[in-house]
Amino acid sequence: MEDKHISRMYYVETFLLLGFFILVTLILSNVFVETKLESNRARELNDAVRIADSVGEIVETSQSGEDLEEIFKQAGFTVVRSGNSYVLFFNEKMEFESNGIYEVKVDSAYEELSQGVFTNGTITVLRNSDESEIYRLEVGKYHGEGAYE
Repeated sequence: MEDKHISRMYYVETFLLLGFFILVTLILSNVFVETKLESNRARELNDAVRIADSVGEIVETSQSGEDLEEIFKQAGFTVVRSGNSYVLFFNEKMEFESNGIYEVKVDSAYEELSQGVFTNGTITVLRNSDESEIYRLEVGKYHGEGAYE
């Protein structure tokens, strides 16, 4: 009789231990999945910031819409232009690609002043798959007399 009681206790302890390990495994797998998703979001935001910064520097150097379009062409970008708005695409390696995963919308405005031009631009990086905004950057620069170069 004593052996049956010990045997039952052994099985109960084994099932409790097995249940505990299953519970810990489920919790840890959930933590790892969430960590991976957060890592992907951080990488995507980092890529978007770098793309917007690079395109923002190009916008700041331009003094007109035609000037900006010429700079884009010299850089090897194929752009879709509508007025003072441009659309560019980049892949996950942040290289220009005609149907990349990042869509970059560039809106530029040029204000003629008495002694120069003020360039203002908004760069919006979107996820190409669902067109949700990842990052937006506004830039501006004065080109003219007394401007810091």
